[in-house]
Amino acid sequence: MTNDIKFEPIKPSDFDYFYDLRHRTMAEHYIRAGEVWDQEQEIQNHRKYLRQEGLKLIYNNGQRIGCVSVAPYKEGLRLGLFCIEPQHQRKGLGEQVVQKVIEEAEEQRKDIFLDVLIKNPVCSLYERAGFEPIEGDCSILVYYKKPCSSPIF
Repeated sequence: MTNDIKFEPIKPSDFDYFYDLRHRTMAEHYIRAGEVWDQEQEIQNHRKYLRQEGLKLIYNNGQRIGCVSVAPYKEGLRLGLFCIEPQHQRKGLGEQVVQKVIEEAEEQRKDIFLDVLIKNPVCSLYERAGFEPIEGDCSILVYYKKPCSSPIF
């Protein structure tokens, strides 16, 4: 079966799924990066995220498989809150989602920015797609990609 990746805007009724997905896929990376996943604080943060522009659910062949945010940022776009359900990871779906975001940015002639927790294995996906780290601190790396710079996938 071929993959058919689509994005749909997230709705307030999707909060429980959104928070649960982020907790299941991100809490370990927070801890590995030396951060703390404070459940009460994260619930508040995720309620704010839900109201941000560009937050979408990801579907593959009609099945909900994750979430991603693509929103205006500086003179470009910011990719964020990107999570794929664990059972769908390591199947190339993340690469396809990132490629769709890159295509959207290229159509708009926009740069793409993202930040990611250090020691998160997704860094290699971003680097294969042509993103370059431009700054960072002890827990976060910021990546950047110019429009129309070719991905390696």
